[in-house]
Amino acid sequence: MSQVVINLDAEEQLRLHRVAAAERRTEQKLCPEAIRQYLRAREPAPSRPLDNANPLFRMIGLVKKGPSDTSACHDPRPEDPS
Repeated sequence: MSQVVINLDAEEQLRLHRVAAAERRTEQKLCPEAIRQYLRAREPAPSRPLDNANPLFRMIGLVKKGPSDTSACHDPRPEDPS
């Protein structure tokens, strides 16, 4: 682990001290947790698999009836079920 110096004004120091006292923890224990939460909130979302990236992909397979070649023959044909 490495150490980082953080400069707080008097109000911030007092607030940190109060939170630490209320939680019965040290200020040194609160700071790394707060930094982890801060960084996690700003990390980019993990990349999703291709099938979840586009909502249209989730529609594939939802319909059991109908023409199977709709992408090639998108105009309705008389023999297709309604």
